[in-house]
This record gives sequence, C-alpha cells and structure tokens, in this order.
Amino acid sequence: MGATGWSHFVLFQADIQRALEDLQVDVLQSGDYASIGTRSERIQQIETQLATLEDQFVDEEIREAVREELTSKINRLRSLPKAVSLSDKINELRIINVEEGTHSILDMQGVSQEPNYMRVAPINESELASIFGTSTPTREMVKQQLELLMNYRRTWMGSYIVIYKDGEPAEILFTGNSGD
Repeated sequence: MGATGWSHFVLFQADIQRALEDLQVDVLQSGDYASIGTRSERIQQIETQLATLEDQFVDEEIREAVREELTSKINRLRSLPKAVSLSDKINELRIINVEEGTHSILDMQGVSQEPNYMRVAPINESELASIFGTSTPTREMVKQQLELLMNYRRTWMGSYIVIYKDGEPAEILFTGNSGD
C-alpha cells in the first residue's frame, strides 16, 4: 500500500502534547484512519496464517520461526486489556496495526524535540526560515508548502509547526506520513 501523508490544523494551545492527544481523539472518533480489523478479526487472520504454514514453508526451521512469531502476536493481542478509554483504543489500534500502521496521526506516539520514530517534532527556526523566509509562518504560507511539509521527515516521523496570525500563535499544523 505504501505510506500515506496526513495533515491537520488545530487551534493553538501551548501544550503541544495535549494538542496532539486531542487531535488523535478527534481522528479516532471520525474514523479517518486505516485498520486491518478489530482485535478478534486480527487474531483470526493470524490463526488462518498459522493453519496454512505447512503449505507456505517447506523448510522446517523457517516454518517453526514463523510459527513462533505468529503465536507471539496472537498472545500479545489476547493479553491486551479491554480498551476502555479513548487513549486505550488508540493504543489498541497501534498494536493491532503494528506493521501496517493506521496511515494517520494515530501512528504518532508523542512529541519529541528532535525527529524521532513515531513522534512529532517541531520544524526548527532555521528550517522554518529556509522554507518560509520567517520563523512565524502564516496559515496561507503553510498551506502553500503543505506537500513539502507532509514529506519533510522520513516515513513514520511527524512534524508540527506553530502558525501565526497577526504576530500571535493561532494554530498548530501536525503533518507527516506513516503506514506501509
């Protein structure tokens, strides 16, 4: 399938982690993400793979290694506590879709000050100046560079930018690409 780009504008709040979490709840509730199924559907898919190992692998060592990996996945899925809160549901989605991802902001697990796997990090002032000619870009400036920003970091890494209006922080853009 390949990675999918995503971008979201949210109202500014000083707590970037909180802004990210609020956005993720909104995305979860809207259903604007990809999923390979529910926990029970994923377990069933893996059990089907286990049942057909004999047909897929002639080599016994390879077959046994794959069997152990698939059994481990099933055990991990079965041991997950029941998702009660929205953040539990987001974490469950991440585990269910671990290899494929959700192709959305839900794949990001937090905020980092430096680019990092499954994290959103700020585009620093010198990078902003290089892209926009200023460290306080407006929404219009950001929208014009959205494609570049979506692919600014490697897959499975996100970015955020504080967007200004009349010289004051007004919004945050979260963007990146994820999924396989």
